Amino acid sequence: MESIPISAPRKAQLESLAQQEGRDLVAAVDDVLALGLEQQQALVHEQEELSEMLNRRYDDAVNGKAALVDPVGARRELAARHAVYPHKNG
Repeated sequence: MESIPISAPRKAQLESLAQQEGRDLVAAVDDVLALGLEQQQALVHEQEELSEMLNRRYDDAVNGKAALVDPVGARRELAARHAVYPHKNG
């Protein structure tokens, strides 16, 4: 098995996690890495989807398929909605 250098504080965190879960260090490290890689892949996928959606919306706006929002009108509409549904404190 090939070893990977790890900082002392990170190793201490992993050892603490393993001890809390009653598992050996190797299993805890493997699970942490698997979860981190899974989350990273999910973020990359989400970024790709967001980029595609923004490109589609931009293309729609450029090609006249979508109306551009009037910022002043949008602000008035939001203010009117807020007046109808006031925020309750507490």
